[in-house]
Amino acid sequence: MAAGLLLLPCAVSAQVEQATLEMHIGPTSPVGFYTVEEAHEKLLQRDGLRRSTNDDGWLQLEDRTRNVLWSFVPEDHVAYPSVIRRTVSGSGAGKQINMDALCEARRKDCEKLMKQLRRENAVAQNEFVRMPHRGQGVNSDMTPLGSLMSAAP
Repeated sequence: MAAGLLLLPCAVSAQVEQATLEMHIGPTSPVGFYTVEEAHEKLLQRDGLRRSTNDDGWLQLEDRTRNVLWSFVPEDHVAYPSVIRRTVSGSGAGKQINMDALCEARRKDCEKLMKQLRRENAVAQNEFVRMPHRGQGVNSDMTPLGSLMSAAP
C-alpha cells in the first residue's frame, strides 16, 4: 500500500511538468509571436493601433507609440501567411529601417518576399532619409512610420 502512495505524487509531478513543456514548445520568432495567426489575433486586440489596407490587400497596423508598422500578407499572395514588423531607429540622416518577418509559406516564396521587401525598404529609406545638402543642418523631426513606409507594403 505504501508503494501506491509513492507513485501518486510522481504521476502528478509528471503531469504538471508535461503541461509546462507544452506551453513553451518552439522558440518565438523574430517578430515576437509563435505564429502569424497569433500575431494577427493579438495585434488586432491591441489598443491604439491605426489599421489600414493598401491597394494590394496588405493589412497594416501602425503603432505610433512603439514606432512599429506591422504588415500582413494578403491571402492571395504566394508568401501567405506572413507578417512583417518594421521599425525606424536613429534620427535625421541616421534613420534606418529595421525589418523582421515571420513567413510560414514555402521557403522559396519566403525568400522571394524578403528580397522584395529589402528592395522596397531601401527605396523608402532613400526617399525619406536623405543627407542634408552641405551647410544645412540635419532635420531631426520625427517622420511617422506609416508615411516612411508608404513606398513599401
